[in-house]
Amino acid sequence: MILRRLGDLALPAGTFIGFLAIWEILVRAFHVPVFILPAPSAVVVSLWKFALTPSSFASLLNTLSAMIVGFVCGTFVGIVLAILIFSSRLLSRTLHPLLLAIQTVPKVTIAPLLLVWFGIGVVPKIILITIIAFFPVLTNMLAGLASVDQKRIDLFRALGASRWQEMTKLRLPTSLPYLFAALEVTAIYSLIGAIIVEFVGSQGGLGTILLKRNYDLDIAGEFAVIVVLSGLGIVLHTLIKLVERRTVFWTGAHASTEARSNVPL
Repeated sequence: MILRRLGDLALPAGTFIGFLAIWEILVRAFHVPVFILPAPSAVVVSLWKFALTPSSFASLLNTLSAMIVGFVCGTFVGIVLAILIFSSRLLSRTLHPLLLAIQTVPKVTIAPLLLVWFGIGVVPKIILITIIAFFPVLTNMLAGLASVDQKRIDLFRALGASRWQEMTKLRLPTSLPYLFAALEVTAIYSLIGAIIVEFVGSQGGLGTILLKRNYDLDIAGEFAVIVVLSGLGIVLHTLIKLVERRTVFWTGAHASTEARSNVPL
């Protein structure tokens, strides 16, 4: 099994290394200016400097903490709203269309307003990330709650289960694969949301480092921050998959459920 996993990783890893090698050779062969396209070796040097700079670590924590708080808040709001909307026809008719209308608004346009209302601290980032995160969770949870086999529902009701028991012991466990499919998407979107606010205006974070290095034409430094953000996204995705395997162990293949969560940014 370990050999199979290593074999699965060998092809993408080899392709990536080959791509970096070609990139390095072409940049050096054609003498491309470093402020246009730096060589991978220059990016590695900048990445090493980033790792040794205490302020870089503080910026990473700034972005990551806001992202995690907003992600958790958005997930909680999405789950609660999904249960309420699914359980009440009145709420379904009133809230669902309004939430759909709100979701169509590009989130980039909201960021400046949040900065005006709440300042340039961490609060605007958390609010925007919550707005970005809750809707994919909401839509997937609604799909999951409605996906229960009618025969299982009939069996629960025949055994005298209450609506609360039907929700907690049948519908919610059935919706977990849908929830985790949404979480894989929202984790990345939450990171994007944090960077958007930091681009518009913030006291700290990886987005502000990106802007500063862009102003300084430190393109290798920009690539280094992008590598950090990519690595952060991979780590978050991997953690969610690990929790999913431990939590939704009865489904076998998790990839069958896809997150229907196109979030306009």
